Amino acid sequence: MTSIGDVGWDREALQRLRAGDIGVLATRPLAPVLQHVGQALLGRDLAGNENLVRRCVTALGERDDAGDDVLAVELLAALGQPITNEQVPWPLTAVPVDLEMLADFLDGDPLQGNGVVDLLTGDVYPPGVLDWDRPEELDENSDSFDPDRWLHFQPESGEGYRDMCDFAVNLPEGELRDRLLPALDGRGAFRRFRNALDDDAYRDQLTNWTLFGDERRLGRAREWLAQAGYRSVQ
Repeated sequence: MTSIGDVGWDREALQRLRAGDIGVLATRPLAPVLQHVGQALLGRDLAGNENLVRRCVTALGERDDAGDDVLAVELLAALGQPITNEQVPWPLTAVPVDLEMLADFLDGDPLQGNGVVDLLTGDVYPPGVLDWDRPEELDENSDSFDPDRWLHFQPESGEGYRDMCDFAVNLPEGELRDRLLPALDGRGAFRRFRNALDDDAYRDQLTNWTLFGDERRLGRAREWLAQAGYRSVQ
């Protein structure tokens, strides 16, 4: 895996893209940031950006990570194209959910219980915040509970761990790879992995990991929503 610095992405450029500035793509590669770019495109008028949308759709099909097929369908639908992908349920109901926030909570500790998405407001609540965060404890007679408004999820840390493994094994042989691989062994792997990257000597690779992990998490959150029949319009 090539460092972000070598391919033209740094922390500042990534922050601009997250804020919806697709102008940063003029001198930077598309492939490492497809989920970010797709989300930015879906939040704007696509007039004048049709070529970028089609490039993004093609690259998503080539990468084929979790959620990439869903994003490709969303982009094609935004262009008014007919949807022929039978693997993605369409149409999906639009909900104002912050995909990044949802992605953060989905990659959590499963032992903490269930989280809840408010489909009306788009708010995402981690486990333990609401009285009805456990489906088996729902009070259907409660005036404040609306079964059509709340979507439950159980956090899962396994995918995040696999992201770290994939990132580490794809690094070129060298000191950082030798630091990260042992850090993944046993309890506390998430903390040790982050600590191993938290060094000025690996600043570019830390940005690289942030981007790599974010792309994976956003894709999983997009796929999870689609399986429930929804799509984010935040």
